[in-house]
Amino acid sequence: MNSVILASDEQSAIKELRQKGYNTRHVPINWQSGHSFETLLLQSLDAIRTAQAKHKDILLVGASAGGTLVVNLMAQLQDTNVAAVSICGRHIDRNRAKWDPRTLKRMTFINERRASQSFYDAVINCQDSAIPSLTTDSKQRLLCIQPFLDEVVPRRTMHIEGVPMHTLPRAGHHRAIVASLRKLPDILS
Repeated sequence: MNSVILASDEQSAIKELRQKGYNTRHVPINWQSGHSFETLLLQSLDAIRTAQAKHKDILLVGASAGGTLVVNLMAQLQDTNVAAVSICGRHIDRNRAKWDPRTLKRMTFINERRASQSFYDAVINCQDSAIPSLTTDSKQRLLCIQPFLDEVVPRRTMHIEGVPMHTLPRAGHHRAIVASLRKLPDILS
């Protein structure tokens, strides 16, 4: 799928959320910027704190690598008015067969020119620190959404013990993200 079309589909889905009365704000994250995961996390926390000053309840929605980020953010915001949805997010690094192109190191292009060390670090932090620190209450304010089949993120890496999981009857990473954004009000109700 062409990324320009995907971006357009995501923009369309966000526009539909706004039409349904949701106040949305897109906070772009450039995982290949060279910034550390910690820097990207702090930038996101700043954006959330700004939103908290204006709004009573905050719902974080992250797709793919953004899903990984929102779980890390939930670990930082456990005593706040924040809930989160991770759509097709990779939360743990499960060992994959050496031939599988979806290993974490392959998906983050470690040792290549377009490496994303910050995303690699986000997954490891999510697995080793964020998930273990989530309280039972925080886990209930978090929702994970996965497609029936995902060719990019292995489904086994999306599940978090104790967190509600919603499975979409969709195949495909990008299609599931767009469908999830469009169906989000129904999924949440």
